[in-house]
Amino acid sequence: MMRGLENRVLMGNAAKREDGKNGNRELQGSGDHGSNAVPTNQSILVSGESGAGKTVTTKIVLNYFAMLSKKITTTHSEECTRRRQSFSPRTAAEGEEVCIEQQVLQSNPILEAFGNARTLRNDNSSRFGKYIDIHFTNKGKLSGAKIETYLLEKVRLIHPSEGERNYHVFYQFLARASAEERRAYMLDEKTVMSPRYSNGIRGGYGRPKIGVEDFKLLNQTGTYDRRDKVSDGKMHDEMLEAMLTIGFDPDTIHSLMRLVAAILHCGNMTFTSTERKDYRGHSDACHLDKTPSAMAAAKLLGVTFEDLAEALTTRAIRAGNEIVHTPMDMTQSKKACEALMKATYGASFDFIVAKVNESISSYPSEPQAKNYSSASIGVLDIFGFETFESNNFEQICINYTNEALQQQFNKYVFKLEQDEYEREGILWKFISFPDNQEILDLIDKKHTGILAVLDEQCIVPSTDQKFTRFLYAKCDKHPRFTASAGQRVHHKFTIEHYAGPVEYSTDNWLEKNKDQMPSASVDLLRGSNFDLLSHIQQYIRAEREGRGSIATKSVAAQFCSQLRELRSRIDTTVPHYIRCLKPNDELVPDRFDPKMIVDQLRCGGVLEAVRVSRAGYPTRYPHDVFKARYYFLGDSEVKRNKTLKTVTPFGKKVSTTNGDESIKNLISKIAFDIWEAEHASKERQESPLPAKVSLCC
Repeated sequence: MMRGLENRVLMGNAAKREDGKNGNRELQGSGDHGSNAVPTNQSILVSGESGAGKTVTTKIVLNYFAMLSKKITTTHSEECTRRRQSFSPRTAAEGEEVCIEQQVLQSNPILEAFGNARTLRNDNSSRFGKYIDIHFTNKGKLSGAKIETYLLEKVRLIHPSEGERNYHVFYQFLARASAEERRAYMLDEKTVMSPRYSNGIRGGYGRPKIGVEDFKLLNQTGTYDRRDKVSDGKMHDEMLEAMLTIGFDPDTIHSLMRLVAAILHCGNMTFTSTERKDYRGHSDACHLDKTPSAMAAAKLLGVTFEDLAEALTTRAIRAGNEIVHTPMDMTQSKKACEALMKATYGASFDFIVAKVNESISSYPSEPQAKNYSSASIGVLDIFGFETFESNNFEQICINYTNEALQQQFNKYVFKLEQDEYEREGILWKFISFPDNQEILDLIDKKHTGILAVLDEQCIVPSTDQKFTRFLYAKCDKHPRFTASAGQRVHHKFTIEHYAGPVEYSTDNWLEKNKDQMPSASVDLLRGSNFDLLSHIQQYIRAEREGRGSIATKSVAAQFCSQLRELRSRIDTTVPHYIRCLKPNDELVPDRFDPKMIVDQLRCGGVLEAVRVSRAGYPTRYPHDVFKARYYFLGDSEVKRNKTLKTVTPFGKKVSTTNGDESIKNLISKIAFDIWEAEHASKERQESPLPAKVSLCC
């Protein structure tokens, strides 16, 4: 790690040059402190398994940047231009000034409410990935940021796993909803029919207290609280406060809460099977039950009950110039209802991210532009490697991400390190390092990779079973892919990841990869009088007419594209790695499981990185910085020569006649001294203790 003078050179006056051939970065001009210097972009990659503390670590990093930025700021009022608007008695006073540092930090409670949930391993698990690109002025002041998100786990909305919760926002909203909000969003006994009320369980003032137990989306798992004892009500207050700080207007906040209530009501809607007779004979059909929940959902979505029922129970098919409406059976109608909920929730999440970016992005005016620079620090907080009892499409995307980032780590720590030694002619014994390229090829290679086969099957009429058979045919001979006879019966397979084997089930992969809302539901939302739905339309993946066609890119293709762009962005920065380690699986303090820690270090490539560092030279310096720091360790001839003018930290000049040769000699001298000290220490540790010790006076 670079310190002091070296870090100053890196941040303040290092010129960066991209080598188009191999992507290596070179630092130049360390002696020039002029205004033309270009700061080096950096990135911080926070990784670790689920529950290891990635989200908390990211918050610590952001708080640190904000603290440094505030110390640099001399006049607070110049940067605090945005003002709050009052929303409820719980918020701060109207007119309180808000600066950019606060806004960047306050994005966390909002995104966590809509994108985090309790899982088996973590009470505040991020169910999406994010890259926060933070920009600084040339004086080090935080000037703005942009957040990019990856792969929100929308399936959790419908089917949270046993022992887990749905997204935090539902529990937070129900814990803090006021009497006025409950009336407006129809959260009363007339709307939400629950068996609890037959037992006389009632809330204050003789009215039932509608809670999380009354909604199907929340009561499937029987898990309602958080093990870390965090109050959902307090977190809701923090979210509202953060929305005001970011710049959400009160109407937008009310609209988002209205949509949250609408989705909860949609989850309680029911269908009844019927039989329909037409010119083709008898066919299975169903109708939407006219329950209070269905009526409430229609009203909150800004549509009529009849339009909602038609959109969820019939399918429009174009035949030539005519549109034919065919009935759907109960299974299909439930799928259509689930697609409606997932699409609107996912679109609202994207809408929130866009609103946050609109607030925290920086666009300096012309007079201010000279004080701004393109220097930035990116912070990546992305899902850790996952393996559960049942692993599906979401897990292979998550683990594919970790494979790609692990390769990035291997490339930076191992390959570039050794290539640099060879390029500079330093004596070096090549050390083998784990290469997971064949795993990446198995997942994302064109035509033969798992995701490529999946995309092909999404274009033509197919089923999950047919896709699985094609997958076996394409990947069966790959060394990292296995599928036993028992697995084939249940349409499963195993991938040997860098962190260990994971078994995947292909159930619903085609549907999840398409992630489309039926065209009837799209038309339904377009006709809504609910303004928020018109704003989020651009984020909805609509079903396109045609045989098995995909609206835009598939989820897999879009995610692969995002990941490639992310890796390219990281390649243009100086990366720093933070490995978060989970001390135990019980989520309790003061308990350290050594075996678990070693496994995480091994899976993350940390042990191999230490081995390379110990075998080689753990610190990198630009040549002039290295000579400036260690010139006094050189021989007397180097010290006497004055031909190369390099300024030391003490104002003295150092020079070398042979240039790189003197640097190599100096490196060899330092390395030999280190090796000699370690070798002597090792010999002392390994030598047996003498049987007798004689003392001579």
